[in-house]
Amino acid sequence: MKSLSVLVAYKLGSPANAKRGSSRLSQSRRKSTERQIGTVAVAGNRDDVPEFPVVVTLTRIAPHELDDDNLAFAFKAMRDGVADALGVRDRDPRVSWRYAQRKPKTPRTYGVEITVEARP
Repeated sequence: MKSLSVLVAYKLGSPANAKRGSSRLSQSRRKSTERQIGTVAVAGNRDDVPEFPVVVTLTRIAPHELDDDNLAFAFKAMRDGVADALGVRDRDPRVSWRYAQRKPKTPRTYGVEITVEARP
């Protein structure tokens, strides 16, 4: 059975916890970067993506955890990018979304893991 798991070195922060007064330009750049990461990570490995329906798990790897609503919010742009690579909208019923987080094995290490698996 096909499945895709990609690990990307990226420090995914929480937009809700960002510094007050951060410019719209910097927010726009962050969203654009994160959407591109999601698109490239999946599109570059398209042969490993299983047939629909699928479950996409987005895992944040960081020393400190976010609460569950901030975690989902932090992944919004990346989720859109993954959906772009899959050729669907992020609300397509053939795609289920899960969010997770874990601490890194080494200190001060950050990353994002994108996993696409066949839905049972």
